[in-house]
Amino acid sequence: MFTNSIERIGLIVTCVLGVMGMSLIGWTLFASAAPQAPDVEIGPNHSQQANTGQTITYNHILTNTGTTTDTFLLEFLSAQHWPTELLGGAYPTGTLVLPLQVSSQLTASFQVSLTVPPGVASITETTIITATSQISPTVYDTAIDTTIVGPSLVYLPLVTRMIPPDLPVLEPIDITPIDGNYHIVSWSTSARATSYTLERDTNPGLSNPQTVYEGPNTTWSSPDRVWGTICGDTYYYRVKASGPTGVSRWSNTQA
Repeated sequence: MFTNSIERIGLIVTCVLGVMGMSLIGWTLFASAAPQAPDVEIGPNHSQQANTGQTITYNHILTNTGTTTDTFLLEFLSAQHWPTELLGGAYPTGTLVLPLQVSSQLTASFQVSLTVPPGVASITETTIITATSQISPTVYDTAIDTTIVGPSLVYLPLVTRMIPPDLPVLEPIDITPIDGNYHIVSWSTSARATSYTLERDTNPGLSNPQTVYEGPNTTWSSPDRVWGTICGDTYYYRVKASGPTGVSRWSNTQA
């Protein structure tokens, strides 16, 4: 009878321990199955000037701030409906949406490529990028890219022109006979000139001129005697300058 009592006490203890063991096991399983807490951050926001026809690439970072590995769906919205692409690592490019799997507390980079259409000017484009958790679609974050297009630029053709020598000035001619009755014609020095051409004619309009001198000097001595060969005639003179950059116009006329 005493033996039976001991057996009964042992059975009761075993049952109690068995129940306690089941309770401990159940509590341990409950503690290890903590609820998932998804969260995400995306950035930074960008603002950049652009020209018509230009393609700009914005770099972004997605951070999984949740407690578990999650897949985030990247989407974008261009306010002006301009050509836009999502670019990300080994994932396909040019897609409207991009799935990006990121472990807890880790980051992943991706790019948004935006092309400004030709002909647009003085406009601001806003592109919104959204990252949404696939564990909990109510968890998301956004980044904003602002593209500012200024006034259109007009490019004019560049026309280069060589500047010819300055216009020489013919000085009044003194017909007082000198150096054996010869007279001298003089003119001013012309910038960028290396040579001068002197003409004369008996017609004041110089319609049929004769070239009497070509060279680098700014004076010329007439071989005709004032009171000899040309006595009784009136001669009209003019001069022009020439050089590597061209030829000047004719100077004033002296008689």
